[in-house]
Amino acid sequence: MNVGLHDKDYQQVAAYAGSKGIRWALLTDGRVWVVIDEHMQGPYSERIVLKLELVQNAAGVFASDLAAVLDAASWTSGMFETRLSDVQQAQQKRRDEAQIHSEKRPIVEDVQSEYDISSFEKAAAAAVRMRLITEAERDVLLGAVQS
Repeated sequence: MNVGLHDKDYQQVAAYAGSKGIRWALLTDGRVWVVIDEHMQGPYSERIVLKLELVQNAAGVFASDLAAVLDAASWTSGMFETRLSDVQQAQQKRRDEAQIHSEKRPIVEDVQSEYDISSFEKAAAAAVRMRLITEAERDVLLGAVQS
């Protein structure tokens, strides 16, 4: 923990996996977990296909993603690549939703304030009608409000 991962660490784990004919390698310092694909070309640090990082405000998400990656049944059944893809897609969805929150929430809040709308939900509906946000963006914003 707190040591960090360095180029030599990537090189060591990738070289070991390659010498054993293993496609997937896991590298961790306890806080950061990295999945490396030995079938990829280029420098070791560019063979990273997934990176999970334990952060205090998202420990549950980290644990869920890590459990999916380390699921023994996926490894033994040959479904690891599918699990990996599922986690990558979930990460991308979370990044997309975070971007919507950072970019579109202020727009809805401005509509709510400017037109003295009583709730965020109604302001989001108005912002859609005004074509300031899309219905999909509204749904993401309201999903966070409702949960």
